[in-house]
Amino acid sequence: MLLDELNAIELVQKRQEPRFGDAEIDPTLREILAQKGITKLYEHQADAIKLLNQGNNVCVSAPTSSGKTEIFVSAMFDGFRKGKRSLLIYPTKALSRDQSSRLGQFAIYGMTNAIYDGDTTQAERKRIRKMPPSVMITNFDMLHHILLNHNLFSNFLKDLSIVVIDEAHTCNGIFGSHAANIIRRLKRIMSKKHKTQLKFVATSATIGNPKEFVEKIVGEPFEAVQVAFNSAEIRHYLVNAIGSPVTMGLKIAEDLDEKSLLFADSRSVVERVAYIGQKNGIKVEPYRAGIPQEERRRIENRFKQGATRVLATTSALELGMDIGDVSTVVMLGFPPSISRARQRMGRAGRRGQQAKSIIVSNGGPLDQYYMDHPDEFFSGEPESCYANPDNADILKYHLVSMASEMLITKDEINGSNRATIEKLIGDGMLARLGSFVAATDRGKRFAKGLGIRGCGERVAICDENGKEIGDRELPLALGELYEDAIYFSSGKPYVIERLDLNAKKAYARECPDPEFYTIPIYETEIEPEQAFEEKKINEEIGIGMGSVAISKSVVGYTAKEQYSGKETGEHYFERPYVHNYVAHAFWLDLEEGFAEIENFPSGLHAYEHVFINMTPSVAGNSPQELGGLSSPDGRVYVYESVPNGIGIAKIIFNSFGRLANMSLDRLSKCQCEKGCPKCILDAMCGNENKYLDKGAAKAVAERIAKGLPS
Repeated sequence: MLLDELNAIELVQKRQEPRFGDAEIDPTLREILAQKGITKLYEHQADAIKLLNQGNNVCVSAPTSSGKTEIFVSAMFDGFRKGKRSLLIYPTKALSRDQSSRLGQFAIYGMTNAIYDGDTTQAERKRIRKMPPSVMITNFDMLHHILLNHNLFSNFLKDLSIVVIDEAHTCNGIFGSHAANIIRRLKRIMSKKHKTQLKFVATSATIGNPKEFVEKIVGEPFEAVQVAFNSAEIRHYLVNAIGSPVTMGLKIAEDLDEKSLLFADSRSVVERVAYIGQKNGIKVEPYRAGIPQEERRRIENRFKQGATRVLATTSALELGMDIGDVSTVVMLGFPPSISRARQRMGRAGRRGQQAKSIIVSNGGPLDQYYMDHPDEFFSGEPESCYANPDNADILKYHLVSMASEMLITKDEINGSNRATIEKLIGDGMLARLGSFVAATDRGKRFAKGLGIRGCGERVAICDENGKEIGDRELPLALGELYEDAIYFSSGKPYVIERLDLNAKKAYARECPDPEFYTIPIYETEIEPEQAFEEKKINEEIGIGMGSVAISKSVVGYTAKEQYSGKETGEHYFERPYVHNYVAHAFWLDLEEGFAEIENFPSGLHAYEHVFINMTPSVAGNSPQELGGLSSPDGRVYVYESVPNGIGIAKIIFNSFGRLANMSLDRLSKCQCEKGCPKCILDAMCGNENKYLDKGAAKAVAERIAKGLPS
């Protein structure tokens, strides 16, 4: 077996036996569960149901296949018996359809369900509005539009009592900030028009701050129930990639000859995996968000039936959707967070069989840290989730939406939204109506066009015929859609011929067999605007967080071979692509004494690389969500790529000590002499990894760690 030849590190995660309990549930529901083979409740199920019966909002944080569904079904069935309706919110349309079929067994008892999302036909939507089901299944994208037209849904909303947010951990970052505002709007309509206070049930993967995070999203107090057991034995393998992690991951999946999920952390990598696999005769298909419904179902069925043996997927298949038996999960690089890794691992062996999870290290500093400390990865504390509902760029959409739904009253204009409302009035989105604020026609069009997966301006990608084949949000688009960049869509490679930032359009042509892919070369300038928090670690070290003005430029790119990842050359543009925005940032200030370290500026630059690469261990962020800049005067910035902040800088500020110790550990244990991709070299570096000094970085790290409180 190839894994043996690669000297993979092997760990075995034993099956843990759950504990059981009991709670008062409807006799009919108990009978239904018994028909499914569920004759007793897990302890966490019983605890959660008891809390719900007492009238609490409940958050359940647990791994996959741990029976979270039965908890909220109990609440919904109890509500149905009392003549109440439930709203069940899923993060994806595919998961909605999977759950709808599971709930179908309750129809014989009168508890009906219906899906209302982007794939629901107009005729079916009209029928649902006229004769609403006991349980309406939707997602946050559609719930936004339901609220804008809430008068059409009065038959359903007047009896709505329970809201279930499944897979709540996916409400992270920008998406979660939008979701929190949509929940605010739902509660507002229910309170003002229907005089109802909703009860909430939220389920989540195991994360570091489930109660705090769900309370941030919903804006209500919650009781938390957590559990940690696994229903199958899993064998974990950690492999250092030889050459490209993509090629290595495909070779492992092919060698195992089993039904496998191959996870990557971006659409572009998933598309590249499928492209390379198909070129080499491997039965692999890409699976990601944005694939049309019929194509998605075809891919799912082909995998269930075994016609496709490997699915290359983004986080779209982390969730609890039924795609049949999966024997192996292969991950290209350590996932951005421990909690997401556990979700992915849980996709294998769900029918009780022994399962394998394989992580192919991408060679980066955090991957190598976990290769040195595998137990910390598999047994360590999961990361925290974050969201910022009051992000001004996000809030403006929802204030206009609020005014479209119901007039904004004087008491709803407060300190946190007053300035944004005034600006929206000035922009012609809102208008004063006596002591009220209303949406203008322009504002209503603005609200209808809201996309809740982002908060910045979007760049449309068009092919040779002018057909739109995708889009990307600024500032991320800057680093993906520059001239000559390779872009994948539905398994087809394209080359970007021109990026027009004024028109917000990128023009692409199909490129059948690209030999290379490209990595952008950045330049960044930062100016501080406002400090939110600052503190001294000791007399030599200070940290802070606040808002900063950023000017980011893509000045060129590095070309790499498609299969090997070998660098082949660089190209610089005559005119850089520039984007300016305001973001949140963490900063580290080192006093003059650090300048005594030989080659301190290059050491600080190298330390910045290692430190940033450790941040997913506490925040679960992707590399694209952060950038960094170090200055010879001893200041290091770690800034968010999202305008106006989503909460990562705050987590870094609160976790500085852990990140500093991890950075020192990686610098100390890397066996290279002058620096390598396992410690200080970073593919995202805007300076092409110039001006780096590993020895000086280690000296900086030692001095920082020495100054930390014990």
